[in-house]
Amino acid sequence: MNWINTLINSTLFRVTFLACSFLAMLLLGVTKIYNQDKVIQFERIDAQIYYKWGHAWLHGLNVYDPEFHLSNKHLEYRTNKSTAYPPHASLLFMFLASFPINVAMTIMTILNIFCVGVIAFFSLLLLKQAKVELDAARWFIPALVMANPFVSSTIFVGQASLIIGAALISGWYFAYRGRWVLGGILIAIASIKPQLTILVVFWLFLDKQWRLLTVAGITVLVGSIVPMVVVGPIDAFLQWLLSAIRYIERPGIDHLGSTGVVGFQNVFYLLGVKGIPSFLPIGIVLTAVLWWYRAKFASINDIFGVLVGITCLFSLAVELHHSVMIIPLIAIFWIHLHQSEWTKISIAIILMSSLYIPRVLLKHLFDPSALFMVTYPVLIVSIFVIWLVWLNVTSKVANDSINAVKLT
Repeated sequence: MNWINTLINSTLFRVTFLACSFLAMLLLGVTKIYNQDKVIQFERIDAQIYYKWGHAWLHGLNVYDPEFHLSNKHLEYRTNKSTAYPPHASLLFMFLASFPINVAMTIMTILNIFCVGVIAFFSLLLLKQAKVELDAARWFIPALVMANPFVSSTIFVGQASLIIGAALISGWYFAYRGRWVLGGILIAIASIKPQLTILVVFWLFLDKQWRLLTVAGITVLVGSIVPMVVVGPIDAFLQWLLSAIRYIERPGIDHLGSTGVVGFQNVFYLLGVKGIPSFLPIGIVLTAVLWWYRAKFASINDIFGVLVGITCLFSLAVELHHSVMIIPLIAIFWIHLHQSEWTKISIAIILMSSLYIPRVLLKHLFDPSALFMVTYPVLIVSIFVIWLVWLNVTSKVANDSINAVKLT
């Protein structure tokens, strides 16, 4: 494998790989290179919905009211769908609505690209903390993040997943560096999609991060001021929960039975087991077990990787969210495998690459069943989670290493 090492250590190859990844992200995520009506119709579609919701809140309208989405009185704000976003997400929506729509769409695109950089930066910080040589990683980690086709798709539709992923990884990093104020604010920002952050928040609760959680709670309340004024301090949150339930129950590409939704719950749903309301309690139990055996782990960041994996397996969210959420696993496995034999490294690369194969490509090549489309990413993430747990259980690192980075 000397030729592989020579290629990887080549500055020309590293620069080319990074530049091509960045160019691919811009071409697929920002430009109209698709040039197909059925694709173009989704350009910034989520950002446009955020924009409408923001305008509604600014005009004193309640987006959690089902009548709001059915009435013809407010056509310019109507989206024909309930919202599952909590009240403090209104801060982002109102910020976007403060600008002309074209400017707002540009801001959302720039913000998402910035968050790609944040995720890559904090992934490198995880390596630096583990005292891993960054010579190759500082080129390849950002390139691998940008080369992820789901990152480009997130930018293209104007989704908030990258914002949540960036806030979550940075919030976790600061939580265990004594920066509990900054960590709490970032965790609150990440919680605008609660299903993607609830297990991390539960872990912080078990770990008695009271100051951080207090700051996060205050941040949520501050961000919810407008909905609380419009709807009422308590009703804002009650009506959000009811709206989220209506959102989950309505059919669509991001609901149970769709190939766009990944996780064990959708696998069982397609197998005919449809009576289970949620698999998230299993994730909560596994998080509690993880906390109980935390001393077995070599690093607090490995625990973060396991939590992210469990979230992807047992929460209900679309593939765009999950594919962005597991990006930190690239850095975490780099820490464990960067000095391993090529067999292990190759397996990790093949698994991660297959996880990021666009579903559209698979449909065109093989026309697989819906069950296959939903099951294979679940199996791959399960392998990564079990592998990461195994690497820690069999590690010779001292059991008190967790406490070594807990500065709060």
